[in-house]
Amino acid sequence: INWSEDVAVLTHANFTALVFFLIIYIVSSICFCFMMATFFSRASTAAAVTGLIWFIAYIPYSFTINSYDDLSLSSKLGWSLISNTAMGFGIKLILGFEGTGEGLQWSNFFTPVSVDDTLTVGAVMIMMLVSCVIYMIICLYVEQVMPGSFGVPRPWNFPFTREFWCGEREYTGVEDIPNGHVEQRDPKAFETEPEGKH
Repeated sequence: INWSEDVAVLTHANFTALVFFLIIYIVSSICFCFMMATFFSRASTAAAVTGLIWFIAYIPYSFTINSYDDLSLSSKLGWSLISNTAMGFGIKLILGFEGTGEGLQWSNFFTPVSVDDTLTVGAVMIMMLVSCVIYMIICLYVEQVMPGSFGVPRPWNFPFTREFWCGEREYTGVEDIPNGHVEQRDPKAFETEPEGKH
């Protein structure tokens, strides 16, 4: 990527391939932030803790890079489920392609940089997308189990219930009855009344 005539950061890399890699990383980062946000009720606490964990998530790369050549492909892929570690592995591979004079191209996404390394940029990107799915599943699950002060929490095992997959067997809503009062059929389906607001 030439910034001017005499200066280039990545001389041989295809610009669109590199941007595609970075977009996958950004999507993974956003999914991570969504997941972290479900654990907190206050935005300031969520931002502080998420920022701290975000930097801590880079630490595995610092440890694995020293023994990178000794790691198996499955351990590299496992560590790549942490998006910051995957980013580190991806940049290492992109710089490896720059060192060979080929650069990251659309044609070498699933080609190892050398015969000694089995990890590819494409595999790292797939693992980032898998981590996106994992982050979003955790986000959606925690949101259902711990909805905060405005929601009805579901039981921890709700994904394993028949009602979750097949729907409710019985209507659990609010109905008008002849005398004008409202009847709640299933109290688990409604929030409790706020105290002092009657």
